[in-house]
Amino acid sequence: MFAVSYRHTESSPRYQQAIREQQMRERQRIEAEAVKLLPEPVEIKPSPKALREKAQREAVMRSKMRWGVSTPLDTIPAIIARVAHQHGFTYDDIIGLSRSRKLINVRFEAIAAVRAARPNMTLPEIGKRFNRDHTTILHALKKMGVKQTGAPRRVYDLDAIKEMRSRGQSYESIANGFGCSAHTISRLVAEGAR
Repeated sequence: MFAVSYRHTESSPRYQQAIREQQMRERQRIEAEAVKLLPEPVEIKPSPKALREKAQREAVMRSKMRWGVSTPLDTIPAIIARVAHQHGFTYDDIIGLSRSRKLINVRFEAIAAVRAARPNMTLPEIGKRFNRDHTTILHALKKMGVKQTGAPRRVYDLDAIKEMRSRGQSYESIANGFGCSAHTISRLVAEGAR
């Protein structure tokens, strides 16, 4: 056998390995410096207008696919868009500023449809969806014949309250029995005395 002699250090496998490692470290250092020079990544958030337009487009697509009765899963824009498309208008026409007679009637119908689908929404909440004041919503519902129903008023037996007071019970104990405040009982007694 003959011995391999590495007269030139460049041909040594250990030397070549060391050179490769040095080149790799240099490449990593340069990449790290290059990364530092890059600007910080910026998260691009869609604008509120873009989000609203996307929701409207989705609502229009859903309303085109389903022209039937609203379900609890329908969004307010979907309900508005469905009513608008039934009459040849767009969502933007309904919530826009135009006051043409035909458009007003369709807008009132959309308001009534939203109220029917979401009876627990307040008039100001509905008004915000239509870019209108709550009094305009109230007028639209009256024109469409939608009855306004508030929370049912409690009925108190005034004679029973007066009898309990005559037996010496306090307003607080009477109120606890009726499930109301002592102020309500005192007001009822005062109104009943008139």
